[in-house]
Amino acid sequence: MANASEKKAGKTVEKAPVRVAGRNPQRNSQTKAHKDERNAAHRDVHKNERRNVKTGASAGAKKNVNKGTQKGVKRDVQRDIRRDAQLNADKVNTKNTAKKVQGKNKSKNNESEVMALSVVSFVLNTALTILFYVVVVIAIVRASKSVYNFGYEIFGNVSVDAYPGRTVNVVIDEGETTMNVASKLELNKIIKNKYSFYLRTKLSEKDIYPGTYQVNTSMNYEQILDVIANYDTALENLENQAGQNGGTAKSN
Repeated sequence: MANASEKKAGKTVEKAPVRVAGRNPQRNSQTKAHKDERNAAHRDVHKNERRNVKTGASAGAKKNVNKGTQKGVKRDVQRDIRRDAQLNADKVNTKNTAKKVQGKNKSKNNESEVMALSVVSFVLNTALTILFYVVVVIAIVRASKSVYNFGYEIFGNVSVDAYPGRTVNVVIDEGETTMNVASKLELNKIIKNKYSFYLRTKLSEKDIYPGTYQVNTSMNYEQILDVIANYDTALENLENQAGQNGGTAKSN
């Protein structure tokens, strides 16, 4: 208030320095400088800390990135491995399936071949069996026919030719057996079978005499025996010879 009144009065009054109790200007300046230094040091520390934090964060990020990359690579590798394993498994399954299909086809082919062979074998066996029985039947028929013909030649009316036939002179020598005479008659085609004629002669109990006889191919066995077993039927030029010898053909 005093200063104001003095200004109003036009008087200039120099102000005396005001001292504040308990404060030293030099000390205050030193304190301020110390604070500034301390603040600067704190700022540097904070900057370094922030830098370290950033560096650490970037390093951590890099580590995380590296870890993430490694994990991703591992995942990719594992995925590739699983994929390759799956592909290999699919290939193996495909091969196994193909082998199974081939095996089934082979088994089907084998079954078809076995069935075809069985059918062919059955047909062949059946054909051979039928052929065997046919041969047996033919043999039996032929044998039966031969037996029948042989029996008919012995007991039936059998001749080589039909009437009038042909006339043949037969010379029976003394001492000839019945089989020799039958063979001679068969050789001259007067009889069909010497064995049947031999049996017919034995059954008739007739003796064959030596001489020259005239027989015909239209005669049956009985008629031929009536001629060669009777002196009266011999030719005249041999009757005397037969009478002189007085012999007969052997009945063996």
